[in-house]
Parts: sequence; structure tokens; C-alpha cells
Amino acid sequence: MVMSKMKFNLVEDPWIKVLDKKTTEIKKLTLIEVFTNTSRYSRLSGEMSSQDLAVMRFLLAILTTVYLRFDMDGNAYPWLDKKENFFVEPNKEFEKLRGNKWKKDILLTWKKLYDQGQFSDVVVQYLKENKELFDIFGSNPFYQVTKEEYNKLVEDKKRLTDKKQPGSVSLKQINRRISESGNSQAIFSPRTESTKNELSLDELVRWLIMYQNYAGTTDKSKIKDKEKVSVSAGWLYKINPVYLDGNDLFETLMLNLVLLGNDKDFYLPKPMWEWKNVEEYVDSLRTRICPKNIPEIYTNLSRLIYIDWNDSKHPKIYSAGLPMFNALNAFIEPMATWKIDKKSGGYLPIRRGLNTLGKEMWQNFGLYVKINQNDSDHKPEIVKWANELKRNGFLERDEILSMKMVDLIDDGNASSQMPAAEIVDDLTLNLDVIFDDSDKFYWPERIEQVIQDTQAIGNDIYYLGKDIGNLRKVANPQEYADKLRENFYLRINIPFKKWLTSLSIEDDRDEKIIVWRTKLEKIIEEYEGNILSNISKKDIIGIKDGDGNIINIFTEFNKFKNKVYKHLKKEAL
Repeated sequence: MVMSKMKFNLVEDPWIKVLDKKTTEIKKLTLIEVFTNTSRYSRLSGEMSSQDLAVMRFLLAILTTVYLRFDMDGNAYPWLDKKENFFVEPNKEFEKLRGNKWKKDILLTWKKLYDQGQFSDVVVQYLKENKELFDIFGSNPFYQVTKEEYNKLVEDKKRLTDKKQPGSVSLKQINRRISESGNSQAIFSPRTESTKNELSLDELVRWLIMYQNYAGTTDKSKIKDKEKVSVSAGWLYKINPVYLDGNDLFETLMLNLVLLGNDKDFYLPKPMWEWKNVEEYVDSLRTRICPKNIPEIYTNLSRLIYIDWNDSKHPKIYSAGLPMFNALNAFIEPMATWKIDKKSGGYLPIRRGLNTLGKEMWQNFGLYVKINQNDSDHKPEIVKWANELKRNGFLERDEILSMKMVDLIDDGNASSQMPAAEIVDDLTLNLDVIFDDSDKFYWPERIEQVIQDTQAIGNDIYYLGKDIGNLRKVANPQEYADKLRENFYLRINIPFKKWLTSLSIEDDRDEKIIVWRTKLEKIIEEYEGNILSNISKKDIIGIKDGDGNIINIFTEFNKFKNKVYKHLKKEAL
């Protein structure tokens, strides 16, 4: 397979998988088709939800780049001069950007697009003018480097020669559904051994975009640097991302089209593909400084990728690790959730591990929503953006907002960080409930208290499980208890989400909380009945504790019921 005979351009060749609203069929589209007919499609529909997220961020990088330069009609903003290829440069007005004038202009662009229900022609014009930047086989191959660039930037011992070719990765490793290296074999692979290293060009594009976001740390090659290079595992891999989920693909992209960042200043958008050359881009990564514009962080590369198409039918892929920027207070990232870094006092992105697989999104309610008026913890910028849209009247006050989490969790091994599990979850509430501005009847605070009480009952069930496990002398009482608690959350997850969605700003808070407590009490009674239906004679006879008292299934359940009663019958705030 000779490279010169091969062609694939993301602008003109179909590669984006979407779900058609009318036919419910999965279709493959070009970039032009996606941005021309966005509202026809329900959502992205690739091989994995985390792949869809990576592709969505790539699409958002294009949209953010365009609409931070031009209004809906394709006119450059007053503080920018239009150049060739729909690039811009600051003019004399740029230095005068103060106050809210520039913000009003940009927000007006967002509002007009949202009301129109489709993206304007300027996006397609930008893509057509710059289509060479999206060519897989071009002189500046998309999300890749040439052999010459690769050899110039990697460590000397990792250069590619006729005799030595270190740093190769296989297609089955790029494919994150397999994620199989030579030393680590996938147990549950969706492909047979003979097809693991086969990818169509459109598949390759999707996995390439995802791999730059979720690379892991198995690569042996890395770039040269004066400092020791700690290889990036991929930015998305590190941030427990959350985004806003709309009724169709257009609405989803619009809700996540953050045109105002956390900073008061205006920063020119600069996606990875617009850098002057690869060396300049790598030099910027060597500084470890966090990007100041959203398109750059959305297109951050974790690897130098060189693909050799000349040797055989199957391409040879060479990968070298790039350093990660400093993530402390990296609030330019809209989709991250945050925790306080005890060492610095600043904030770092939250990263979930395998031990959190059973935890639902609503259980972390306080990560996404301000739970009281004094809550100063940093919330995701995407949630703040939704509040900005609400405050400006762009979204209806009673509109239902769905926050969606897609998290690819690694295996916990620092030397590999191979994908081990994918979590998809959502948290859906009324906008006015999320951004309640009342004092006395502040809904989020009441919701958080309900969640804490509900989780307390989950803990009560755990200790009931341990007691029953000890009573029955099971091999691992803790494991038995974990299973009981897990089943409890499975039973309440959907009912609790429905309750959350039903809340409105006009509700009597106490009455709505009683509704949930009544539902929860019924679920607990059914749960108790299931456990008690399997009791044995030994459960009834019981055992003696250290004080000589008889402990049996009924004494343990009575203890459990007393705890639950305190949580269910406690006075409202």
C-alpha cells in the first residue's frame, strides 16, 4: 500500500458516526455534512462513549475557533482583522478590550446560532479553506508527524533507521476497545486474533483522536527535553469529564460551545492544527504551561504519532510520549471536576479509580452543583456556562438540564494505565433547581441532605450485611455486605433520578422530600422481604456474642430498622 495513492480528508471523507433521528440508523458523515445538518442527528454513535466524547471535543474545538473569530454572518469581531484561510490577528481595538463589550458580542453570536437551530456557513468556509490541515496523508498529516519530524524530536536512541525501529505501537493498541500491547493481552476483545490489527481509514481517524486523549503510559519512546519527561497519559484520561447533553446533536454541541472562559481576558483560539509547525507546538508543551484557550486544550496531543504506510498492507505506527501541562487550577478546561490539592491549596482535576465503579453521579451531587450559599468549591466550568446562558435568558428558567459523565478508568497500574472500565452516567434537573437563588428554601442544600440521608441508609445496609455474614459465617462478610449495598443502590438509582428530575422551583420542599422518603421506605421494605425470604434455621437460632447475648437474623434486622427509622423520620431542615 503506497501512501501517494491513498487519500483521506476529514473535511470531505465520511468518518463521523452519528445516529439519524428519523431512521435511527447509524450514518458516517464528513465534517462538512455534520456542521451542515447537525439537527438531523440524535447524537454521535462511535465505538465507545469515551470515543464519542473525544470526537465531540474535536468538533467543539472547530466551532469555538470559528465563533471566537467571527459572528454568525462570518464577519470578524471589531477587535480582530480577517486574514487568509479565515485566520485573524488582533487590531488596535484589541488593546482596548475592557468590560463586557466583547462578551456581549460573542454571547449574541451564540444566541443567534441557538435560535436559528443550525450552524452558519462560516464553519464550512473555514473547513474548506483549511482542508489540507485535516488530511491524513498530507504533508502535515492530521494529528501525526512526518518521519523527519519524528526523528528530530524523539530521543536519539529512539530514532527510526533502516536497522532500528523502536517505539512502534500496533493498531490493536490504538483501538481502545482492545487496548492490547505485545505484553498485555485483552481478555474480552471484540475482535478475533486475525482482525485485531485491521482498521478502516475512518476507524483509524476516530481511534487516533481518542488515542491522543486516552493514551495510557505503555509507550517506551518519548521526546527529547532538558527536563525529565513524564509522559502524558492523555488529558481526558485525567479529568472525570462532565458535559451537557441536549435533545439532539446540534443542541448538545451548542450547550457545550463555551465562548466565555473563566478568565476576564479574551484569548485568541489556537487549535493544535493551526500551529506554525510541529517543533513550535512541541516547544510549547515543553514549558508545561496550561493553555489559555479552549480549542488548544481540546486538541492537546499526548503523543507524537508517525504512521508508515509504505512497508505493507497494514500501517506501522510509531509513538513517542509528550509531556503534560501543569493541571493545577487549569480552569480553562470546561469539563473537569475538581478537588482541593492539600499541598498547594489550589485545585486539581478529579480522577476516578476502579474503586468508584459502583458510585452513581447523583451521589457526588456537590461536585457539580453549589450545595449552599457558602459553598466556595470550584464547580465544572461547563455548569457555570449553563448558568451564564440562564442568566442571559438564552435558556428557559424551567428547562431540564442533563449533565452527562463519560469516564474511561484505567487499570491502576502506573506503568501501563490501560483502559479497564468505562462509566456513563447522568444527572438531570430543572435549571432553576440547579441555580436556585433563594436563601431560606435553597433547593440544592435540601437535595444534598436527602442524598446524605439516603447514603447513610446504604451504609446501614452494608453493616447489616456484615452482621448477617458473620452470623452465617460466610467466607468474606465484607464482600457479602458490599454486594447487599450494591444491590440497594441498583434498586434506588432510577427512582431517585426520577425524583430529582421531577423537582421544580415552585415545590414545597418538605412535601417533595416526604415523597422520596415514602418511596425509599417502600423499597427498603421490599428489600428486607427479599433477604428474609431466604432465612434458615441457623439464622433464627443465631449465635452468642461476647457478652453472652443471642444474636440472630431478627435482632440484626431490628437494629437495622432503628437506624433506618432515624434517617427516614428525621425532621426537615
